[in-house]
Amino acid sequence: MWKTIEGSGIHAVFDDSFYVYNSNGIFARGAVHWLVSFLVTPPEEEDRIIAFDFGCEEFRTIPMPDRLMNNNGYKRLSAWGESICLFIKDCREWSSHVFVMKEYLVGDSWCKLYTIPEAPIPPIPEVPERNPCTKFWKIVCFIDDQKILLEQEGLCYLVLYDTRSCKFVELVLHEDLKNVLSEEYSACAYVPSLVPIYKDNYCHGDLMMSSSSIVQLR
Repeated sequence: MWKTIEGSGIHAVFDDSFYVYNSNGIFARGAVHWLVSFLVTPPEEEDRIIAFDFGCEEFRTIPMPDRLMNNNGYKRLSAWGESICLFIKDCREWSSHVFVMKEYLVGDSWCKLYTIPEAPIPPIPEVPERNPCTKFWKIVCFIDDQKILLEQEGLCYLVLYDTRSCKFVELVLHEDLKNVLSEEYSACAYVPSLVPIYKDNYCHGDLMMSSSSIVQLR
């Protein structure tokens, strides 16, 4: 244990039964952020963004976009510059949407920035064909104001999406990973911080893989 913090406000924030979407958290603005689903009145659930600020050593609740409060679609939280964003896929649609918090901590600043069509996935012998609703993508990082790096969760399949041309480019992985697609691999953007690296990770450039192999992007 590194440190015990008294009076962090954790009991005021985590006051119901809950589960965390991305347990390793998203680091931005000196805080770690989690997308958490709370069981308010069974079976009703409510999503909230919870952050722990390392500066003041306190937990806080960050407002969700109003239109996503009761949306049951697939959601993932990511960093967007000096703020955060939400990636959501509704199983009734083929596309996904990216909502960004343009002004950090300001609930009214949420806006839909991109709509991303269903990314193509080539047939993979080791992996059975999946229903479109189970093809869950997550944002690894924003390369610039034009390109988004996406990962097919559970497959470590990476594509670069160009928001202007609306085209996908597959990124070729290291040979060591081609025979282990059935294992759990996950890509994330590496940001130097006090937040511990999740599992046994290796860094390569701006990317990090939670596996025993180093991934090289070409």
